[in-house]
Amino acid sequence: MRVLVGDETGLLKSIALEKKEQIILSAGTKSQCRSHGIQRMCWHNVDQTPTQSCHSVALARANGSIERFAAQHELLSEGIPQWSREIQSGNCVGLDVIEDKGSILHATDSGIVSEYNPSTEKLRNVIKLSERIECMRLEPRKDAQSVQKHFAVGGKEVDAQIWSLETQQLIFRAKNVPLDKLQLRVPVWVRDVTFHSQGNSNGHRIMVGTGYHQIRLYDTNTQRRPIQSIDLGDHPINAMCIDPNELYVYVADTTGCLDVLDLRTLKHLGRFLGPDGAIRSLSCHPTLPYLAAVGLDRMVQVFDINSRSCQHSIYAKQRLNAVLFCDEGIVQVAEDSTHPSKKQKVEGPQTETEEFDDEDDGDEEVYEGLELSEIEQDSTDQDLDKADDGISESGDDLN
Repeated sequence: MRVLVGDETGLLKSIALEKKEQIILSAGTKSQCRSHGIQRMCWHNVDQTPTQSCHSVALARANGSIERFAAQHELLSEGIPQWSREIQSGNCVGLDVIEDKGSILHATDSGIVSEYNPSTEKLRNVIKLSERIECMRLEPRKDAQSVQKHFAVGGKEVDAQIWSLETQQLIFRAKNVPLDKLQLRVPVWVRDVTFHSQGNSNGHRIMVGTGYHQIRLYDTNTQRRPIQSIDLGDHPINAMCIDPNELYVYVADTTGCLDVLDLRTLKHLGRFLGPDGAIRSLSCHPTLPYLAAVGLDRMVQVFDINSRSCQHSIYAKQRLNAVLFCDEGIVQVAEDSTHPSKKQKVEGPQTETEEFDDEDDGDEEVYEGLELSEIEQDSTDQDLDKADDGISESGDDLN
């Protein structure tokens, strides 16, 4: 298996999990600095064949530019992007590919959502909101004939909204929940939003994670208020990911808690243990039951969805902002028998001899420590006797 990660200093890395091998794909672009940091990533495979579904990746940098790189796990000498374009200044809060057009949808925290087509090199502003936003997500493509027409945005005091790409009009605005038990308004803070399947309806079902640790589910066909809402933990939600089968949703917060919920009932099913810092990005394997998580602890951690156990944990040196799971399967790596690890048991008669030698060495060290303690005790007793003799002699002189 393999993942792609983007960090705060601008490096794009391909990591082979079984081999624990890291290759920098963007080595020849720019110097490492926070202004070139990678903030969002998405697959950009509109000109690839179905057998090459994960061979190109588009990324958004902190300086407002977007680039596309080849995503093969190969050490390229040039390490330069296939193309690059300056879009909008500001932090990127959303990056998605409109697959039927081949264009890229880019959103900044200032409320500007832009569409860029690499083939025609045309850039157009879709909407410009008066409020600042913190997330943007394009609706997924259902099949080869479907068209992606809508996207969702949200932010602090900006409840979930769904906009049309064609008409550039607002088609859904979420309504805040009723007043609390003290008859006070409940504050709004949308940190992440994601779509899931429409079912037989013509509307949309979106899930929202808030900065007040709430998970809310909306159905645009029924009402503007959430049809389900729960409180999860005590810290702001940072990232969400729905599995390809759309049975579970994985939710991460700013303290490293990674939980799994039933997508139908929002029932809490369990927690993944391992992350130590805020989780910034999640990604599910397209076909296998694995989940990748990255964040401030600089670790790339891959979990088995069924057992919730950590299968791979790799140190990536920099704080990570984004992760993508490639569609490659599990690779069997042959163990190197010529260089066994210290904890590995070695076959043959030499093993017992080495174990006994280690035990004897340990016993000798203990005995040496005991002998040293006895010698020190004798020297201490002699010093005390000399001190007593000196005191008695001084007393005799006074008499």
